[in-house]
Amino acid sequence: MKPIYLLFTVILLAISGCMSTQNTPSLFATHQQLYNTELIAPEVTEQLNLIEKKVFEEPQLGAMLRYEDKLFPADAITLYIYPIFKTSWVDVEQTIDESILGALNDINHMVKLGNYLSVSDAELSQFTINTAKKSYHGKKVTFTVTHNNNVKYYSNIYVFIEEDKYIKFRTSFDSRTSREWDGDSIVNELLPLITVPQESKYMRKLRQEHTNANP
Repeated sequence: MKPIYLLFTVILLAISGCMSTQNTPSLFATHQQLYNTELIAPEVTEQLNLIEKKVFEEPQLGAMLRYEDKLFPADAITLYIYPIFKTSWVDVEQTIDESILGALNDINHMVKLGNYLSVSDAELSQFTINTAKKSYHGKKVTFTVTHNNNVKYYSNIYVFIEEDKYIKFRTSFDSRTSREWDGDSIVNELLPLITVPQESKYMRKLRQEHTNANP
């Protein structure tokens, strides 16, 4: 069967419609709770400390984890884990590209709003981590962001897919305190230690309803 892709606005309408059904509140609560009970991420690693974890109220946003480098606390290291809002993601390359494009559009929008001074062209590449247990295949984007104080930051976005979730890393390094650097070592250390929640009944229900409505 040809994969059916959910438009963001369509899925939000589906959410609104589902909220009127009797069992949706419990399904929604369970969906949110999975990010507290089943999301496994280290609090401490050799080079990092977990300093913030937030489960968003909006189901499409999932959870955010923020880490601090023990040696370079000014570095920005953020990890996002959130559901893929599609009924199928068999085309992994395209699905990852969509997440990356969305993130880059958000950054360019910040420039238009005046929150950043400028952003360089992005360089996209494959990114693979091999461990004794499994291999992780994703993509990496490299670019620089100049803040309004004219300070340049070396930035990266890394995106992977596990279960029905995106795993997205965002790293940023202050050029005043770091040589031109990337987040490869951070992703290599953290990713194999991450376990994402299973597909929730809430998301399964939304996907099934959309599939039934678009045979």
